[in-house]
Amino acid sequence: MDEEQKLKWSARSHHEVAHKTAMLWQLADSAFPAGGLAHSQGLEASMQSGRVQSTAELKTFSFEMLQLQAASSLTFLAAAHADPSLSNILSVDATCEASLVSNHVAHKASVAQGKGFLAAAAITYPEYGLKNIKMQLFGSPTFVGHQAVVVGLVCSVLGLELKDSKRLFLFMAL
Repeated sequence: MDEEQKLKWSARSHHEVAHKTAMLWQLADSAFPAGGLAHSQGLEASMQSGRVQSTAELKTFSFEMLQLQAASSLTFLAAAHADPSLSNILSVDATCEASLVSNHVAHKASVAQGKGFLAAAAITYPEYGLKNIKMQLFGSPTFVGHQAVVVGLVCSVLGLELKDSKRLFLFMAL
């Protein structure tokens, strides 16, 4: 590769990185209409019960909540990210559904946030075919729309790396 080709490759590579970084910031923005405020992860109840009364306790609560989210949700995100095919997404979503069915509040929040995220991403990034994906999934009688699955799917379709997708998900959980 000659110097001119190296410069073109470097400029294109830099542009792609900047574009993907901008996408991450947009998806993480609290103004992105994805239903991110549908669930406090139990913070209100913890404050009312007296478990969280200080800044130190809030930090502990936040750290424990992120550990729980990482342990319980990132596997689903990674599975959806690795294979964004319709059949795989429906399968991973069904497995996620089975893991959350007994926790009504978390279940309801996960579905609201997942479907909201997919709807907003489909409008924001039409050039990636997300509108068609959304229509196929929303038209499926077995699609529930859990947040971890949908974030993995959307990030994969947008070409975002798995590590960045996981960070986005955990950031959204806060």
